Amino acid sequence: MKLKGSVKNKIFLAIWIFFFILFVALGFWQLQRYHWKKNLLAEYQARQSIILSADSLGKPPEELIYYNLQLTGRLAMDKSLYWQNRYEGETYGYHLLTPLWLEHQKAYVILDRGFVETPLNLQQLRALAEDQVQQRVVGLVYYPDRAGFMLGPDLSKDASGHQFTQGLDFKALSRLLQGKVYPFIVYLQSPADPGLKRFWQEACPKDSDTSVCTRQEQGLFANIMPASRHLGYAVQWFAMALTLAIAVLLSFLRRR
Repeated sequence: MKLKGSVKNKIFLAIWIFFFILFVALGFWQLQRYHWKKNLLAEYQARQSIILSADSLGKPPEELIYYNLQLTGRLAMDKSLYWQNRYEGETYGYHLLTPLWLEHQKAYVILDRGFVETPLNLQQLRALAEDQVQQRVVGLVYYPDRAGFMLGPDLSKDASGHQFTQGLDFKALSRLLQGKVYPFIVYLQSPADPGLKRFWQEACPKDSDTSVCTRQEQGLFANIMPASRHLGYAVQWFAMALTLAIAVLLSFLRRR
C-alpha cells in the first residue's frame, strides 16, 4: 500500500510540475507578446506622421500599412464601388471606393473616400470630382481583413448600376477594372469630400486617452488586439500558476 501511495504521489507531483511550468511559460509568452504589440502599435502610430511618395508602391503591404501616401493620378469616378456592411456608429451604410489610375505605374490604387448611408447617383459622384481628371491625393495605407463569410459573390451590381464589393478581393477588382490593382486601400486624407464621413479623421474627445481613442474611437487598429489584452492574459496565467502552487502546498501541509 505504501508503494502504491508513493507512486500516486510521484504521479501527482509530475502532473503538478507539468502544469506549473506550462502556466508560467504561457505567462512569459504573453508578456513577450505584450511588449511586441506595444512596440508595434507605437511604430504604427509613428508611421501616420510620415508621407511616402509613389516610389514606395513596390513594397509589400505590411511595409506600407499606416503610412501616408502622396499620389497623383486620374480619378475613375465612373468605376466607383461601394464597400458593403460598413458602420458609422450604429448606422449601416457603405464606404465609397474610387479607383485612382497611376499612369507611370500602369496600375490602380483603391481610394476609400468615406462613409455614405446610401449609394450616390452619377450627378453626386461627379460633384466630388470629374472623371479623367489628374488629381493629387494624400491618404493612409490600410490592408483590410478579408471577410470570412460572404453571402453571394464578392462583386455585385444593383438595378441602378451601382457596383458593390463585400470582402475586397483585389484579384476580382483587377479583373473588373481590367488592370493591375495594388493589394491595399488608401484612406483618403485630402482632398476633402463634403458629406462623406471619415472615421480615420475624427478627433479624439478632449478627456480621453489618445492611444485608446486612436484604436477605439477612430477604429484604425480595430483588427489588432491591444497590448493591454496580452498583459491581462499574462496576469491570468501567472495567477493560475500561483493558485496551483498554493493548492499543492496546502495539500502537502495537511498530509504532514
